[in-house]
Amino acid sequence: MWPFWFRTVGPWGRALLGLRHTGYPLRGMSDHAVSESLYLDDPDGNGLEIYADRPRSRWPIRDGIIQMTVEPLDVAGVMAAGRERPEPWSGLPGTTTVGHVHFTVSHLERAVTFYRDVIGFDVMMRIPSLAAVSAGGYHHHLNLNTWAGEGAPPDSDRVAGLSGWELLVPDSRALGALAERMETAGARAPSLKGMTARDPDGIRVELAAAP
Repeated sequence: MWPFWFRTVGPWGRALLGLRHTGYPLRGMSDHAVSESLYLDDPDGNGLEIYADRPRSRWPIRDGIIQMTVEPLDVAGVMAAGRERPEPWSGLPGTTTVGHVHFTVSHLERAVTFYRDVIGFDVMMRIPSLAAVSAGGYHHHLNLNTWAGEGAPPDSDRVAGLSGWELLVPDSRALGALAERMETAGARAPSLKGMTARDPDGIRVELAAAP
């Protein structure tokens, strides 16, 4: 799943109005306490989440753990914010970014161990079928879940979907330390450019130092 997020509710509200105007089917809408989300599928059936973050100062935290929820979305309020600027909707704004990605994994503990101990993410939330991991205190950059079932086989190469993703670390020193951890874990993968790892489910991760 590819989730996209906006910094303000107004553009996100206009996205909801635009999707509603075109009749594009939505799979769901939720309030996660840290953000508000719309769920839909792309034409290939890949799940998409379009969301707006609330300010970090408003994220509910208990005992150091971010308390994400699944509550009904205030649809009327979001649509009202979207109508504050009535210009025609022409698609997602250019400032839209990919905020986090959902990975279906076969074994949750194995995936958490890789992304926490090898990649270096922090575990932000954990329930029996899901773990949220991130860097820099964000609520989650990766959602690791076993919603397809514990031990589920990977998708066929004939299924349209994610072929890999890129992780930028702060500098060459951090990249070197990450390379050492990958070598120790046996996660380093052959690559014609840069540095590549494969997680326990075979998902390719391209690694580079931020420019």
